[in-house]
Amino acid sequence: MSLSLRIRETLQQDIRTLSENERRPIPWEMLWEDFYTKFESGDVPTIHYYSREVRYSVMRDALSKFYDAATDLVDHVRRLDELLSELLKCQWWPSRIGADAIVERAELLLRRIPKDTLHFPGRIDELPSEYFSGSQRTWGELKVASHLHQNVLRFAIFHVLNESHCRNSADKIFSTILNCVGEMIEASVKSHRAVKSRKSPVFWYIVKAFL
Repeated sequence: MSLSLRIRETLQQDIRTLSENERRPIPWEMLWEDFYTKFESGDVPTIHYYSREVRYSVMRDALSKFYDAATDLVDHVRRLDELLSELLKCQWWPSRIGADAIVERAELLLRRIPKDTLHFPGRIDELPSEYFSGSQRTWGELKVASHLHQNVLRFAIFHVLNESHCRNSADKIFSTILNCVGEMIEASVKSHRAVKSRKSPVFWYIVKAFL
């Protein structure tokens, strides 16, 4: 699927139609907070903030789904992308900018991302051939390394829709997401190195490279 078509589909699936008296919704619903807090309803609703140890445990449990997706030699990219995209719920409000212009501007932003991203250390030459898009076992042909996550597409769309305002809010959101992804990578490294872990380092490598 072409990049422009992926952007268009992402935009269409997240956009909302407002009723006459409805207020404009917030652009993001962040499920990343599930890694940091626990909400308890009741007479007095309470938010409990996790300690670093508990947060790592919650992330480790969530990462088990990523590990299982990485074991799928045929469809691992789609499954990993779906899992990561589920952590960030988006809702766009109607914009004066037409869909074609949004897609075009978002694609221009995404085309600026270097194709040769930072390499994640590891014995990439030992990975199964199914993880590569070509005949060579190189980082440039590793499928998960060259794939643009759906959330990255969402970031580009958000940037286009908020070029003139909400910049401070966007910066805070991006910082939270980046910090969370960084902690997910750290948790996957710890899971990989765990003495009692029986899970293959090959699949953990794919998870880390994807994130």
